[in-house]
Amino acid sequence: MLKTFVKLGSMGQGLSKPDLLTRLFNLALTMHYENQRPKDGQNDVQTLRGIIKELKVCLENTFSLTSDQTKNIRALAFDKIYDPLRMCYMAINVDIFEHIKICAEELRFSNIFGNPVYEQALERSIRKTCSSVRNGFCQHLRDSIKNGVDAAVFTHRMNTYYLRPGGPKPNDWLILL
Repeated sequence: MLKTFVKLGSMGQGLSKPDLLTRLFNLALTMHYENQRPKDGQNDVQTLRGIIKELKVCLENTFSLTSDQTKNIRALAFDKIYDPLRMCYMAINVDIFEHIKICAEELRFSNIFGNPVYEQALERSIRKTCSSVRNGFCQHLRDSIKNGVDAAVFTHRMNTYYLRPGGPKPNDWLILL
């Protein structure tokens, strides 16, 4: 390509030597930068894209919820398990997931939705937490029956254990005080 450029510059009257050399130097620099190959250890756009993809895969494989998110799940599970109008306790995790999906921004879960891997991790955590809360609630019920605890005393204990400040307030007529 450079030889062709020299031949074209020499045709007819041709270009002066300094002008031809300047143009050749310019062309050589342009070709050098256009054809430059990345060397080992040198970062370019393609290697940066590759690094970002690798980091994304690593993040998806090691993703875990923050402690605040885990605490929010547990608080929601307590609210749902102690709802006096609740009849089905096995589907609490579905209710919590839907509630979190609706209130994602408010509950600080906005980083999760839109990424299937993160959503799956959230569902696993919700199922595990709900199972734990449900088992604890059943244990409280069994212990109160086994120990013969009065219904009013039991209800008062459960109110202090499951009702959180600022949480939903059930109708006082539905819970014995």
